[in-house]
Amino acid sequence: MLQLRYILLITLLTIFSVSVTYSQWVQMEGMPDVNVRCLLSIDTTIFTGTDNNGVWRSTENGSWTAVNTGLASTFILSLAENGSSIFAGTNNGVFLSTDKSDSWTGINNGLTDMYIHAVLSTGSLLFAATNDSGIFISTNNGTDWTSSNSGLTIKTITCLAVCPNGTGGSNILAGTYGEGVFLSTNNGDNWTAAKNGLTTGYVRKLLAAPNGTGGSNIYAGTYDGGIFLSTDNGSNWTSINNGINNYSILSLAASDFNIFAGTDGGILLSTDYGASWIDAGTGLTDQHIIAVAANNSYVYAGTFSAGVWKRPLSEMITPTAVANNKILSEFRLEQNYPNPFNPKTKITYSIVGTRHAVSLRIYDMLGREVVTLVDGVKNGGYHSVEWNAQNLPSGIYFYRLKAGSYIETKRMILLK
Repeated sequence: MLQLRYILLITLLTIFSVSVTYSQWVQMEGMPDVNVRCLLSIDTTIFTGTDNNGVWRSTENGSWTAVNTGLASTFILSLAENGSSIFAGTNNGVFLSTDKSDSWTGINNGLTDMYIHAVLSTGSLLFAATNDSGIFISTNNGTDWTSSNSGLTIKTITCLAVCPNGTGGSNILAGTYGEGVFLSTNNGDNWTAAKNGLTTGYVRKLLAAPNGTGGSNIYAGTYDGGIFLSTDNGSNWTSINNGINNYSILSLAASDFNIFAGTDGGILLSTDYGASWIDAGTGLTDQHIIAVAANNSYVYAGTFSAGVWKRPLSEMITPTAVANNKILSEFRLEQNYPNPFNPKTKITYSIVGTRHAVSLRIYDMLGREVVTLVDGVKNGGYHSVEWNAQNLPSGIYFYRLKAGSYIETKRMILLK
């Protein structure tokens, strides 16, 4: 009997140990303990830019491989994508890869400042934020660049973001080192100050994410003022620092309605659009989080000196947060984001009640069904699905959600 109790105790301890291990951050293998500057998640492939170690690539469950062929700089400050193109902003210009980072080519014709803090693609336009010369725009995927600084009162641009403007187009926002945020409503032709309510001018990161009612929230992470929220395209900002203890905000990322903030004191998570924040960095050996990324499966943390770590998204969202997300008063189909898009976009919808038969289908201008994205039973709560229209022509498409007696259709634009 004593031996049986001993075996049972060992078994329980083993199960508990496995459970605890699984509920922690795990360091991804294959990369040296380097300074990670940026992260980019594309489907199940993860890319990271490092400080003097170039670009690395991994799958969700794989190890890292260096992919630096053709790079004239290994100091990578930013990464962005546009369809099959990946862009790297470095301290020596912008580089383009069209083969999933196997090789890179410099695309710097017209750039007068080669220190690129951020690269942003809207599908038809490519933006580059520089250290001393403001913003440059390319209309041909980086082959040529033109300066676009009308209205800017400062030329040190730290970050960029794009968000729907509610009329089928997009607004571009630029964060600066000293003058807050600037907004362009005409694709970068002109910029206006958008900093009412900001108590600091030093903006490190900008993030646009769905607000749950069909529009977008914009989050500004600052060096010395925490995080600010704008619900009106940057015209007005409100401090949202409940749970943030004087941290410098180094990075921001979103997965549906969950917002992650990388700081010099760990990772913070908000499941209520930034109204409150909780510590989500327990288990990380390096709490200096310069880069953070998230997809539907994992959250990734790029550290100052310990490479990249990952953790399943399902572990980060507490049962309380899930329950709160399921307390919904109405069915809702959100506007896809981004819109216009090329070639991928995300559609989010909410279901009231316990379980419903749900369908989500895409149609072209002639009413012909293009693809069925959802067709089955879904639990109540928020849901999202990504659509890749890589093999379809540019144009207007419609997406229709049906859940019981609820039917709603929205329009989206594929712009290649």
